[in-house]
Amino acid sequence: MDNTILKRFLSLGLSAALITTGSAVFPGHTDKAEAADIEIKDFSISDVTMLDEYSVNAFNKEVEYLLSFDTNKLLAGFRQNAGLNTYGASRYGGWENTNIAGHTVGHYMTAIALAYQNPSLTEKQRSDLYNRMTTLIDGLRECQKNSKGKPGLIWAPSHPNGTGVEVQFDNVEAGKSNIISEAWVP
Repeated sequence: MDNTILKRFLSLGLSAALITTGSAVFPGHTDKAEAADIEIKDFSISDVTMLDEYSVNAFNKEVEYLLSFDTNKLLAGFRQNAGLNTYGASRYGGWENTNIAGHTVGHYMTAIALAYQNPSLTEKQRSDLYNRMTTLIDGLRECQKNSKGKPGLIWAPSHPNGTGVEVQFDNVEAGKSNIISEAWVP
């Protein structure tokens, strides 16, 4: 896998900025200050370390949860629609059995990218998260290169009425938007 792609994904959206609405009290200020009155600086998530017991425990449980997902199940809908081997995996339930199947993978990859930036990760956790991301990116790339035997779009939903995945685009163009039976986020 091209490490440039992985590095770009892992760094997407991973810088944060101090954002204020209205007025707020800032350290060193006893009066309320407007955002325009202070210097706002960007910082990376990797610059933030939370050391309190609750946060450390919550983060470790989150990493454990992220590593509990089966990447073959996450890729099953994409592989099925591309006509590729699903390696015996079936889709997860919930969203993965609706018009927004595959949507979970995007949220999951974002969660991995965010967790990966945490400076308190062990080397094993970091390696495991990296391997998950690599597996997903490689799996999605394989689906895109072999979509029904030719390069094409990647698609996870199976349409409820069995008419094929492209029908959601047709429905959107026709102004149909019933999220259960017509289209949601093609």
